[in-house]
Amino acid sequence: MSYVIARPINGITINGREYILDDANRVRKFKNVKAARDFLRDNGIRKPEKEGIEILLDDDAAEELSAAPEAG
Repeated sequence: MSYVIARPINGITINGREYILDDANRVRKFKNVKAARDFLRDNGIRKPEKEGIEILLDDDAAEELSAAPEAG
């Protein structure tokens, strides 16, 4: 099981979510919630929930990204 960090695009929930990406531009995965929170804290975000940031099970990200329309 892995986790991802996401927030609504432009802060508007009907726009879908944007995700933290790794160096290969894939959704960055964390082994647990603590690792995701540590990443956020190390990058200056102490209270992610107050900024609309969520830590989600990776399954949620995969489903949402596969349902997104292709650009172009």
